[in-house]
Amino acid sequence: MNQWQSLFKTDLPLIVEVPKNDIEVVNAAIDGGADAVMLSVLSQKSQYMTVNFDEEIENINQIASSVNVKKGVLLGDLRLIEKQEWEQLKTCKLDFLAGYPNTVPPFILRDEAFPLILYTPTEMPLEFYRVLGELSGVEALVFLPRSQSVTDIKYNILDIVGFMLVYSAVSKPILFKVANSLEPDDLQELASKGASGFVLDPSLTGSLDAEYYKLFTQKYKEPLLQKKKYRFWG
Repeated sequence: MNQWQSLFKTDLPLIVEVPKNDIEVVNAAIDGGADAVMLSVLSQKSQYMTVNFDEEIENINQIASSVNVKKGVLLGDLRLIEKQEWEQLKTCKLDFLAGYPNTVPPFILRDEAFPLILYTPTEMPLEFYRVLGELSGVEALVFLPRSQSVTDIKYNILDIVGFMLVYSAVSKPILFKVANSLEPDDLQELASKGASGFVLDPSLTGSLDAEYYKLFTQKYKEPLLQKKKYRFWG
């Protein structure tokens, strides 16, 4: 059993992105049923950042030390994290790390300090996903269709087909990014097709208000509680 498979004790874990690193929003997501929260560092969304990297790390560590669910950090696309910054981040009480293939320096792959989730771009050759999933230290992938990164495209059949193709090419757990226009029943359908969990991003279509995060998380958590074991956890 690898690190990622042993990380969650629940079926279909629900991970909620909290780009503002706000403890009130984090607690609201947990109240809504989040199995894990994903904080952010070095995001180009400057309004979500503190004054400097040291303050970001201090804030992340305070939040990570105060909540009782799994905690991770998403490496943003402002720039690549530097080695000395990585050493600072490693001092935080985190359970996993996430990033995009172009935001994770190779030294992080070699370090393997945390289980690593990689967000995957769409419309790449299947061999790309297969090789990505075989990289040392990569424990899971997040499938990110275009409909879940912009507001003017709705969830559609192409998203399902794309997910199934990636699932067929990769032996690692595949999570599905949920940010826009999915109904709770859609998550159950994706789970039946192999999804190993979901990453929620309430900020795409709503505010950063704590109550909104709680309601958004509840919307998707409740139907998943009815789902039984699936392929990678249980």
